[in-house]
Amino acid sequence: MSPADLKLPPLRAQTSLNSQIDQSQVHCLNEASDHTLKDTLRGGGDKWLESDADEQLLLQIPVRRPLAVSLLFVRGEPDRDLSS
Repeated sequence: MSPADLKLPPLRAQTSLNSQIDQSQVHCLNEASDHTLKDTLRGGGDKWLESDADEQLLLQIPVRRPLAVSLLFVRGEPDRDLSS
């Protein structure tokens, strides 16, 4: 199946979900103690999420009510070689 076969509805306006995230229940396995998911979601300044062990991060981001998410955008460092 190709992406064209999915027949997705048109994208709506982009909206931040930060107000819907239950910040007290956010959890990430393998995160570095100085670059956490909670800090990254709070925003403001030079923050990022980083693993303390390997390239895997397991995110748990509970929301306060049911949501329909059509797109999740994750941005990484463009110059970093992640293959090692």
